[in-house]
Amino acid sequence: MKLRHLVFLLVFALPAWSQERVAGCLFDPARSDSVPFATPLMRGDYETPSAASLKPFCPTPKDQGNTGTCTAWAAAYAARTILMAQQRNLTLPYFVDKIAFSPSFIYNQIRGNQGCQHGTYLVDALFTLKSVGAIFYSEFGFDCSKQVGFEYRLRARKHAIQDYRRLFSAREAADRSAIVRYIKKALAEGKPVVTAIRYLPSLDKAKGVWSPLPQESSHYYHAVTVVGYDDKQYGGAFELMNSWGTEWGNSGFIWVKYEDFQSLCMEAYEMIDFPAKEVPSEKESFRASVVLKQHNGNIMKLSGYKGQYQTVATYSAGTRFQMQLFSQEAMYVYAFGIDSQDQFSQLFPTRVNQSPLISYARAHFILPAEDLFIEMDNASGSEYLCLLFSRTAVDLWKLMQRMQQLRGAPFQRFKQALQEHNLLSNSDLIKYQTAAADFAATTKIQAVPIIIEIRRP
Repeated sequence: MKLRHLVFLLVFALPAWSQERVAGCLFDPARSDSVPFATPLMRGDYETPSAASLKPFCPTPKDQGNTGTCTAWAAAYAARTILMAQQRNLTLPYFVDKIAFSPSFIYNQIRGNQGCQHGTYLVDALFTLKSVGAIFYSEFGFDCSKQVGFEYRLRARKHAIQDYRRLFSAREAADRSAIVRYIKKALAEGKPVVTAIRYLPSLDKAKGVWSPLPQESSHYYHAVTVVGYDDKQYGGAFELMNSWGTEWGNSGFIWVKYEDFQSLCMEAYEMIDFPAKEVPSEKESFRASVVLKQHNGNIMKLSGYKGQYQTVATYSAGTRFQMQLFSQEAMYVYAFGIDSQDQFSQLFPTRVNQSPLISYARAHFILPAEDLFIEMDNASGSEYLCLLFSRTAVDLWKLMQRMQQLRGAPFQRFKQALQEHNLLSNSDLIKYQTAAADFAATTKIQAVPIIIEIRRP
């Protein structure tokens, strides 16, 4: 099996920091493009409510002062706190402020040996939140000179985020409207979005809605957190939380029209928290289904038993198709192919910088991508599609390597490799359909395998 590839164009800019204010965000397109990007849903599935807001979960905006700490304020103090407040269902400002996270704990680890006015990369702040964690503001405060000792790092681990994902790339520069669509979807799903925007002097005194002045330009960048949107506000606008105190803007927040934000936004990431711990139950909440659809729109009918399926009809070389997946909750998804010569090909994630985490509930997406197809080659014999739906991240490369070392039928090798990786569950707890590749499993299940044999004439 092989993928038809597209060519991506990258736009580069030089990072800098503000002279008017110490905005403090550095931007490098190469760093941004190295972050795993969120798998786009079907274009029709980006329908969102007319408004959504995470503002009730925001801590009281504070002022970064004459420091270059905005990336840490946006990622840790704002976005990380929002996720914690949501999980604990806290909306009263007093209680949200008590669980707010320290920007200095993040900033002091990523600024290197530079002073407090030195700018940092948003990607570095997010990586630290995931790999190290976060400390409450009440414990670490806002202190650029404070050392991050082992004890702090040990306590921070329990507040690490699950993941962060890039929402768009430079290849979409020609269609900046996609930025609005992706960010609205993330916010509607309860995920704060941290962004790097162009810093323009008019932002300093903005009130109500920030409308950049004609011909206004800058080479500097500033990090802020998008906390809401409203299609009726100013003709459609995002609400941003800043780190310039409550005396600025609208008590620390500002509205920006969609069309202005499209041109101002340089990078955007949704932040994802670990799901709340739940007691294993018999409730079948882990659900997904797979449909194979040819390039001409015809559905490839399937039949099978306990996760092992085959196509009803046969398909010849050159057949092009996609996998349409429907998930009912957040999960990690992986897919790879095995041809008749026992050669393996990774189908999803399609690239090393694509996230396997589908973080949206009730999502509908296409693998390998909406504009890519899997094409059957000229070899003889059946080909196999292997899919894995997991609650936790999986080292797909190691799994595929182990399968190549094993002998036997593909599905048996698949199950043995999963068992060796402690991912195989009791299949009796998984309800597979017989005429379609879909399943329903209880919360006790950690991973669900599906294999589809595509028969040749």
